[in-house]
Amino acid sequence: MKTVNRLIISCLLLATFTNCQKITPLSPKELDDKLENITRCQPPSIETNLIGTWRFEATYGAAENSVRYGTVTFDQQGRMIDPDHLFEAVARDHPVLKNEYKANVRKNLIGKEEDYVQIVSTTRYGTRTYYFLPVRNECNLINLVENGGTNKGSGIYLKRL
Repeated sequence: MKTVNRLIISCLLLATFTNCQKITPLSPKELDDKLENITRCQPPSIETNLIGTWRFEATYGAAENSVRYGTVTFDQQGRMIDPDHLFEAVARDHPVLKNEYKANVRKNLIGKEEDYVQIVSTTRYGTRTYYFLPVRNECNLINLVENGGTNKGSGIYLKRL
């Protein structure tokens, strides 16, 4: 019995010492580098990133020096659900029946060709089209500026819900 106990203890000690590794803490720089790689997000194209539900803060369509808030959803089929009327509920004196969007619409609005997000509001009598330049495209934040910034301060911040 003593021999069996000594054999078990010897095996445990052998296993313990052969599997030990020296553990050294990471330097602050190494830790920062690892954390940055974990938390860094590469945003997809605006066309892909825009899909989803967003909380908006908008100076677009707001009274001077004011901000409007609400939610808006962009789906994969190009439809926009706008319950808080980020875009007009009425276009040219007629109720809006639907809003649609397209990303990466190539236009020359301010003297050079750029890719815009196009919003089309449809009424019974026609459509109204808006163009917004994406000036910031991050994983959970998009900033759109009306007509490429020709309307100073008129923009939309979208924060992913």
